[in-house]
Amino acid sequence: KLIDRLIGLIEATDLSPFYDHKKELFSIGYDSSANALSQSHYDMLMSEARMTSFFAIAKKMVPVSHWGALSRRLSRLHSYKGPVSWTGTMFEYFMPELFLSCEKGSLGYEALRFCLHVQKNHAVKMGLPFGISESAIYSFDQDLNYQYKANGVQKIALKSHMNADVVLSPYSTYLVLPFQPHAALKNLNALKKLGTFGRFGHYEAVDFTPKRIGDSPYEMIKSYMAHHIGMSILAVNNAVNGGILQKRFLADREMRSAKELLQEKITNG
Repeated sequence: KLIDRLIGLIEATDLSPFYDHKKELFSIGYDSSANALSQSHYDMLMSEARMTSFFAIAKKMVPVSHWGALSRRLSRLHSYKGPVSWTGTMFEYFMPELFLSCEKGSLGYEALRFCLHVQKNHAVKMGLPFGISESAIYSFDQDLNYQYKANGVQKIALKSHMNADVVLSPYSTYLVLPFQPHAALKNLNALKKLGTFGRFGHYEAVDFTPKRIGDSPYEMIKSYMAHHIGMSILAVNNAVNGGILQKRFLADREMRSAKELLQEKITNG
């Protein structure tokens, strides 16, 4: 019964009301008070919304031209180049790959390699493990709840001042397991040595941002976020079982019909 309900929910889902046909992009949401779509859009290929775009095209909710409307602005570091995201987070690059399957040599594959290259290079300069993404930080609201923000690396971010904060999130490393397992395991061990491992696994994050930690070398965000733990478990499953979730996702006839979108090559510009 659960599976039937899930299938029914999927079939009833229609994302087209959020699609701006003029811009050929998805709006980030709907403003009920103004009775209108938000004027902000998901316009980067390297975004968590890439999964939504692929799904909507495969289900024929939006035209294939939407994929081409997503920004592929490139950045370069040393001999590597790849597309940037809005905030330069691991989440923007790697989360959709829990289900989508980028082929070697494709734009998607090179984007992941470039993201890792930049993130690792940034980490080496700071003498820290790699893995910066959106997460909770060592800042609190009036109820002493951890605050949450996008943390990234400036070299792969369009948004400015992204290097001002340094917050490492273990889930960012878990997302890398299917792609660079040895490097990911080494990094997880380095994070564990910092004290990031608690009763239920790795904590949410560790904050090295000077303006928040004072005289301490760092502060631990001792919480567990369900969606980050969930993504970590899915990444482990893909790593151990040969991308099994990607294979199951693309086993669906409609999803498989859009697979050529994942085969796009990087430009030489």
